[in-house]
Amino acid sequence: MIATDWTSWLGLTAAAGAMLLALPGIRRAPRAAKLVLLAAVAGLGLLPLHGLPLFGYVRALTGDLSVATVVLAITAILGGVGAAPRVDSADRNTLLAIVVVLAVVLYPMALGIGRLDPYRLGYGDPLFVAAVVLLALGAWWRRLDLVGVTLALAVLGWTVGWSESTNLWDYLIDVAVVLYALIALVIAGLGRILRTDPRRDRAA
Repeated sequence: MIATDWTSWLGLTAAAGAMLLALPGIRRAPRAAKLVLLAAVAGLGLLPLHGLPLFGYVRALTGDLSVATVVLAITAILGGVGAAPRVDSADRNTLLAIVVVLAVVLYPMALGIGRLDPYRLGYGDPLFVAAVVLLALGAWWRRLDLVGVTLALAVLGWTVGWSESTNLWDYLIDVAVVLYALIALVIAGLGRILRTDPRRDRAA
């Protein structure tokens, strides 16, 4: 396999592992059992089927995952196995909000709404690249480490050719992380409303 095959395998394995650890029964499993399951998922993806690793069939459907998806998946795995503390919710929600904003900017215009096609900027427009770098630096200044790391890795990955795409947008977001961000932010918003509902306070 070439280098981009391995990075694609890593991303899909991380995403599958994060979803696996989110299952209620597995979430409460011992750490050793979780690590065994993660290793099994990684190995399963490399099993050949008609000359193509299993993860290759998934890749054909999803494409290479964005850096945002991979970073969120890896942080979820590390937190799930107790290898790192849980990510600060404000930092995570800020990253999810940025993902949604980028999607609102990119997808409608890329489909022909408006005269500007922002996707073209991802092929190396210096102002666009500089804006992403400045946003990463601003995030670090605000101590939003997850945001800063994700944006910086996206630019770095695009620079070195982490995946097959040559467009920076594909390193920043993908459809999977946009859908996840929308659902997660809605759930977080509803939870915040329920916690501050005055009717609940009066009922208590």
